[in-house]
Amino acid sequence: MSDVLHPLPKPFSGDRPRLHLPMPATHHRPGSGSKPDLSPLEAVKALVPERTEAAHWRANQPYLYGIALFEAGFYWEAHEVWEPVWLNAAPNSADRHLLQALIQYANAALKRDMGRERAAQRLFAETARHLSRVPQPSAGGPFMGVDLIGWQVAIEARLASWDAI
Repeated sequence: MSDVLHPLPKPFSGDRPRLHLPMPATHHRPGSGSKPDLSPLEAVKALVPERTEAAHWRANQPYLYGIALFEAGFYWEAHEVWEPVWLNAAPNSADRHLLQALIQYANAALKRDMGRERAAQRLFAETARHLSRVPQPSAGGPFMGVDLIGWQVAIEARLASWDAI
């Protein structure tokens, strides 16, 4: 599937702190013979807060770094950084479901780039399932820097396009 014909829906709003942390030297693609550049990831993972809380997302450097990685196409790396952030979120919390959706989405993007359409489709569906468990903020704006409504609509449209094939 071509990104030109089917661009990856962008979940993130632009209203967030920018980080000045080094990006990995290369993109890791499992099964391709590439080796992950772990040093920048490990340095940021060491900064994971003891408890991930939505109210403090702007200060959560590993979470923000995962966003930067994802937006730069470092999908495997974003997944790796978000996982400990997710593990430190309260069980069944909105932030935990959002992080699970982001992790599945990074996985879906990686599988798509690897040409594994069926796996990507399954992971898009998992993303939608987790995203549906995140309540909308009362003000209707982004949650943890994610446009929940826009992203949900875009994912559902992508899933519907697969169903139409």
